[in-house]
Amino acid sequence: MVTQRRSEPALDRKLRALRAELAVIRTSEAGVLPSLAARLADALGVARVVAYEYEERAGHVRIPQGSEVGLPGVVGALDDFLAVQPPVGWTGYNPLRPDPFDRNRQRSRAEIEARFGGAPVVTRALFPRFGIARDEHVRVVICEGASMLGYVGLFQPQAFEPRQLDGLRRLVPHLRRRLILDRMWSAAPRTRSALLAALEAIAAPAWVVRASGVLEHANAAGQGALERDRAGTNERLRAARCGQVMPGFETTPLRGHGEADAFLIVERLAAGAASPAARVRAQIARLELTPRLAQAYELVARGLSNRTIAAEMSLSEATVVQYVTALLDKAGVESRAALIAQLLWSGE
Repeated sequence: MVTQRRSEPALDRKLRALRAELAVIRTSEAGVLPSLAARLADALGVARVVAYEYEERAGHVRIPQGSEVGLPGVVGALDDFLAVQPPVGWTGYNPLRPDPFDRNRQRSRAEIEARFGGAPVVTRALFPRFGIARDEHVRVVICEGASMLGYVGLFQPQAFEPRQLDGLRRLVPHLRRRLILDRMWSAAPRTRSALLAALEAIAAPAWVVRASGVLEHANAAGQGALERDRAGTNERLRAARCGQVMPGFETTPLRGHGEADAFLIVERLAAGAASPAARVRAQIARLELTPRLAQAYELVARGLSNRTIAAEMSLSEATVVQYVTALLDKAGVESRAALIAQLLWSGE
C-alpha cells in the first residue's frame, strides 16, 4: 500500500503553526509535553508519537509527564517498566547524562542498533506489547547541555518520508528552547507570580513587559542592566516587544485567562557585562573556591538549573544544592539572584 505523500506547502504550514505555538507560553495551561505528541502527529503526519520527560526518583528513572498518539497506555506502561529497571542501560542511552551521540540529534532505529550492537532492552521487552517492535523508529533526546529535557519518538510501519524527517529536525531547536522554559518555570499551578520567582534563578537579564509597554518585572540581572543604562535598555525592550530582530534577545509571548498579554524578554548576551568569563575567573579567585566549587560557580553563572548542573558534574541534585549553599555562604549573599547580580554588576 502506497501512502499518499503530504504536499510540501501543507507540511510547511503545519510546521510554521507548531513553531508559533511553541513560542507562546499560556499561563493557564501546563507545559508543552502533555499535548506535544498530538501536535507533532498532526504537524508531521505520523500516526504514532510518544513524548515525555524523565526524573530520577528513589534510585530509578521515572516519567512525571508525557503524551502519546496512536499508542494508548504506552507512557504509563513505560513508567511501570522503568520502576524496576536500573537507571541506565535499558534504552541504549543514559537518560541521566546522555552521550553527545544522542543530544539533540535525530537517530533512526538502524543507527541506534548499529551503535549498541542490537535492539535495546526496552525495544525487546515493551515494544511488542504495542505492536511496534518492527516499526521504523526515529527518536530525539532533547537536552540542555548534558541534562535531558525530554524524549520524542516517532513510529510507523513504512519508511519515513524525507520531508517528515526534515520537519522533525527543523523543530528540534524550537522544542529545546520551549522545554528549557518549561523546566525553568516548573511550579504548579503555572501562575505569573511563579514565573517571576523563576526568573530570579537565571543569570541572564530578564524582564516581563506588558503589551502596553509597561515593565512588570525585572530579575536581578535585568534590574542591573536598567541601572547601568536605563534609556538604552528600555529602547531594546521596546524593540524586542515590537517584534524587531534584536541579536541576543529572546522574546516569548505570555497569554493567560484574565491577564493582559505580556512578553518574557531574555537577553542571552548581557549588554554592558564585558568579559563575563573574566569576571567569573576573578570571582573564583577572590572567593578562593575549590576546583569543584569553581565548576559549580561557572555553571550557576551560566543560569543553569540544579538538574542540569547535576548532569554536567555527574552529581545528585541534593549535592548541587549543598554546593550552591556553600557558594552563597562564601559570597556573603542570601540568594542565587544576589550571587548572579554580584557577578554581573559589581564594580569589583
